[in-house]
Amino acid sequence: MANFRYIARTERGERVVGTIAGATSQAAVAELHARRLAPVEVKPVRTAWAQRRRVTTRQLATAYRQI
Repeated sequence: MANFRYIARTERGERVVGTIAGATSQAAVAELHARRLAPVEVKPVRTAWAQRRRVTTRQLATAYRQI
């Protein structure tokens, strides 16, 4: 299951911000509807693993040359 950060509105129009777990973003939206919230924005939360910088092609070529 993934975590999603959401911004939603209550029936009174109050803004609610939080995180919710769901298999997909559609499942997270369905859960928000079940809580009687109107989702404004639902985005996946990036984990530390997903935030790592990628290895550039130049760095990879240099590493292969050194091997």
